[in-house]
Amino acid sequence: MVSFTGQSSYDRAMNEPLAPPDPAVQPEQPAADLPADPSVRRRRLQAGDLVPFVATGLGNGDGADASTTADRRLLRVHGALPGESGTAQVRHVGQHALWAVAKTIEMPSEERVQAPCSVVLECGGCPWQMASLTLQRQHKEQRIRQALGQWPNDLEATWWPGPAEVSGHRTRALMMAGRHEGLLAFGFYAPGSRRFVAAHPCDAQHPQLNTALAGVLGLLRRLGVRHRDDERHRGDLRAVQLRLDPAHPDGLLTLVVPTLDPWKPVAREFLGVPGISGVFAQVRADADGTVLDTTPPVHLAGRSRQRWQVADDVFEVGPTAFVQTHHGQAQALLQTVADLLPDPLGHLVDVYAGIGVFGLSLRHRAAKVTLLERDGAATEDARFNIAKLAATDHVTSHTADAGSWAPQLAQSDATEVILDPPRAGCDPQLLRALPATTELVILISCGLPGLKRDAALLSELGWRVDRLVAHDLFPHTPHAEVVTRWRKD
Repeated sequence: MVSFTGQSSYDRAMNEPLAPPDPAVQPEQPAADLPADPSVRRRRLQAGDLVPFVATGLGNGDGADASTTADRRLLRVHGALPGESGTAQVRHVGQHALWAVAKTIEMPSEERVQAPCSVVLECGGCPWQMASLTLQRQHKEQRIRQALGQWPNDLEATWWPGPAEVSGHRTRALMMAGRHEGLLAFGFYAPGSRRFVAAHPCDAQHPQLNTALAGVLGLLRRLGVRHRDDERHRGDLRAVQLRLDPAHPDGLLTLVVPTLDPWKPVAREFLGVPGISGVFAQVRADADGTVLDTTPPVHLAGRSRQRWQVADDVFEVGPTAFVQTHHGQAQALLQTVADLLPDPLGHLVDVYAGIGVFGLSLRHRAAKVTLLERDGAATEDARFNIAKLAATDHVTSHTADAGSWAPQLAQSDATEVILDPPRAGCDPQLLRALPATTELVILISCGLPGLKRDAALLSELGWRVDRLVAHDLFPHTPHAEVVTRWRKD
């Protein structure tokens, strides 16, 4: 039997339930002693109750799918694997489901491994750590197949190419500020709450990133910085964001703060931390659930852009630029897209282009390249790199929403189109606007519901998928990056 007692501070945290009990319902007996007779009215479960469970599936990131004799609702047990049974402690009660954390496992699964992170049951950021990589990828493959719908007999699939790092791979950190053992600390909020969990160094983050963050934290402590406490309306720092390319460790640090005033006199001191070349501040006066705002951060000191190596090119990007956080897998993803496209290319259109990584990296093979992105900061970065990189006279960048740009796409002579939409998937108007000149579409999906919807619409419009490559950019999580190639029937 596996027991999680003492593995983390979760027992202490349970003294402050994440969901308050219903004042109208008074406890009558411990959850473990619930009556077996269904005609006897059971009391409502509350946060803190111990319940027996049987896990049936790996879950979708918020715990393994499970059932319990103590309640008819779906139970999600963080820390459990399919086929395991044991006891779990309820941490949140919803209308249709319960969320709990495993306390004991009676018969551990053969696919159970030692989680590398000591706060895995508290943080929730990498919820599949206790599952073997084989089990993780089996479940991801099953979900991808379900999302794609009818699987063509001639569909060629490649699973999980590229580097297989499952620790130390993230090159971007967004960490909350809090207090741990009397000192300022970096970490994350526990799932479904604002309870701070100290998690620095983070096992998922690149060692260079953790080292730079340690330097930042040391300076913050010397400056006497306090974490922001919204209930008491005091404190100086909400969160920090740091992103760096291991090949070019000149990272951009963004401080998420309630006001700028205290930071202007000390901003340059952060440039003395190895790995930090530029400092920004994002003002968040309130805590409305989002950490970073959509407004551009304020540049305080040092460089305004950092270097980012992509294949043979070195891009320069600002603090809000979207780049994949698994650097090794990002390079493999670019290679996959390049291999799925013909050589030479005609008019390549890169939609949801961000800073233009795909289009600019493939510019040498294309007669013409068009980049489309709705985020103004991203297109500003793209245009900066178009001016900086060689052989870009045939590359143009547009700032527009994908749906609103559909008429321009429909009237274009695009021959190849790359679609890299956000998790929700593509704008249907854009897919319907693919011109008759388009011979091939590359769809890069980071959300399986988005893949399911986009694949269904492309099939309806007469497109046929002939290649699929799945990349594991997000180990220890349910997410995957799925590249599919589509041709006209």
